[in-house]
Amino acid sequence: MLRTLSRFAFAPCPPPAQGLLAAGCGATVGLGCAWPVLWPLVLWALLVWLGLLQAAARHGHRALLFTALGLCAWSLTGLGWAVIPVRPEAPWRPVLQAGLLVLVLAHHLLCALPGWLAGRLLLRRAPAERQVLLAWGLALASAEALRPLGWWGHGYGGLATALVEAPGSRCLLPWLSGLGWASVWLSLCVGLTALAGRAGRSPLPNLARRALGAAGLLLAAGLGAFSLAADRNAPTSSGSTPVMANVDADTVTALALGTDRDRAAPWTAAARDAAMARLMHALAQLPPGGVLATAETYLPQSAPESPIGAWGELLAAVAARQGDVLLGMPQWVRQGDAAAYPVNAVLHLAPARQAVYGKARLVPLGEYLPDTAWSRPLARWFFASARGEQPAPATLQAPLFVAGHPVGVLICHELSLPDLARDRALAGDWLLVAADDSWVGRADYLGQMRALLRLRALETGRPVLRVASGGPSLLATPDGQLQRQPDGLGAAAWPVRFQAPMTPGAPALRWGPGIALLPWLALLAVLWRIGGAVPRAGATVHPSPLQEWPHADAS
Repeated sequence: MLRTLSRFAFAPCPPPAQGLLAAGCGATVGLGCAWPVLWPLVLWALLVWLGLLQAAARHGHRALLFTALGLCAWSLTGLGWAVIPVRPEAPWRPVLQAGLLVLVLAHHLLCALPGWLAGRLLLRRAPAERQVLLAWGLALASAEALRPLGWWGHGYGGLATALVEAPGSRCLLPWLSGLGWASVWLSLCVGLTALAGRAGRSPLPNLARRALGAAGLLLAAGLGAFSLAADRNAPTSSGSTPVMANVDADTVTALALGTDRDRAAPWTAAARDAAMARLMHALAQLPPGGVLATAETYLPQSAPESPIGAWGELLAAVAARQGDVLLGMPQWVRQGDAAAYPVNAVLHLAPARQAVYGKARLVPLGEYLPDTAWSRPLARWFFASARGEQPAPATLQAPLFVAGHPVGVLICHELSLPDLARDRALAGDWLLVAADDSWVGRADYLGQMRALLRLRALETGRPVLRVASGGPSLLATPDGQLQRQPDGLGAAAWPVRFQAPMTPGAPALRWGPGIALLPWLALLAVLWRIGGAVPRAGATVHPSPLQEWPHADAS
C-alpha cells in the first residue's frame, strides 16, 4: 500500500509532469507551515515526493532537479509573504521583491546542498534508489539545521512547524526539539519508502495503483479539511484562569497590550499621546505584582534621561501599583567613543529598578546589513541610509527579572530562531515575545506565527506570551495549549494568567540539538540491514545468464 501510494502513476508521467508534481509536493509542505492542521496532506506530499525521486533515481541528475523544484515551491508558499514589508516608496520595488524571493530560494537550496552530498557519499556504492532517498532526507534535515544560522539566517517555513500538530507532538517534541521532530518524520518516510522498494513492484495494474493513490490523496485531504474546520471552530480562551497544573510553579498575572495602528503611518504627537493614555489606563488595571507587557515599538521614542512630564507620571504609576512593565520602545546605545545608535528594545520598569533588553538578531535585508564597504550602497537602497538598524550589544541581551522570575525576551523575528529561543529559555522561567504583525498581516504569516509559538513552548517547556500589534496576542503553554486574544478586543489590554515552572525545562532544552542525530543513526542501520550499505571488500557479483549472454533464449 505504501509503495502504491508513493509511486502511483509516476512511470507513465513525462519529466515535465513529474517536475510539476515535485513542485506541488513542496508547495503542500509550505502551506502546512501556515496551517499545521493540514499535516496529513504534508505527510502524503512527502511520500509522493519520495516515490517520484525513487522512480527518477537512475536518470542522471533528474532526482536532484526534482528535489530543487520541490524546495523552491516550498519556499515560495512558506515564505512568499516576506516580500510584503519592502517599503512602498522604495525605488524599483518589484525588482527588490523579485530579488528577495531569489535570495530566499537560493538560501534554502544552499542549506540543503550539504545534506544531499552527504547522502550520496554515505551510500555511494549502494543502489541509486537508496542513495537518492537518503540524500533527499539529509538535504531537508540539513536545510532545517542550517537556515537559522548566521546574520542572514531565519527559521520560517520549517518542516517542524508544518508537523507541529502531527500525532505524538505533545509527547515527543519536548524530548526531541523541533529539529529532532522533523528528523523523525523524514527518516521514517525514507525508511518506509526504502523498505517498500525492497519488497518489489506492486503486482497491481496501473489502474488499481492510480485508484489507490487517489484514495490516499482524498483520505489525506479529508483529514486535513476536518482538522482545519475543527481548528476554526475551536473556542477562544480568554486566559482568565490558570492553565497547566504544576506544584513547582508560580502563577503569573499579566496584561498584554498591543495596538491596532498602521505601522507604515508616521507617528504624530496625537498618536503618541493616545498610546501613552492606553498604557496608563492598562497600568491602572494591573493588580499588585502583575506584569504589563506591550508589543514591539509600542512607543516610537526612547525614554528621556530625567523623569519629566508623561514619563515621570508613568514611573510614579509603576511605583504606586507595585507592578512590572515590559515596554517596547527604542533605546540609544553608545559603545566607547563611537557614535550612539538606536536599537530595538524592551524596557523593564519596576518600582526599584530599570533594565533593558536589546534585539540581537535583526531581519536580514529587512532591517540589517553588515556595515561594510560593499553593503553601504545596498543599505541606502533598502533603508534610505548608509547604515540600517544595528543589533544590540551582548550586555543588553541578559534575561529580565520580572515579578520574581527571570524572563527571556525575544523581539519579533527572534522567535523563528531555535538556538536563540533555547538560550533565552535556559536563562528564564517564561518567555516574552514582543512583535509587530502590522507589516504583513496575511493569514499565512499569522498562522505560521501561531505554529512557531506552539513549537517553541513544546520544545522548551516554557510558557511563551506573544504580545503583538496588528494581530492577536497569543499565549502558548508547555502542554501544547494555545490561547488567543478574543476578537473585538482591539487595542484594549488582554488579561492572561499562566504558571511559570521553576524547573530545568523540557529534556530537549537540556540536551541540545544533538538529539536530532538519533533518528538518522536508526535510518542508517535500517538501510545497512536491507542492503543499502557498502558491499564487503572482495565480494564478487555473478551476472545472471541473461546478463552474460544477451542473445540467450529466455524460454
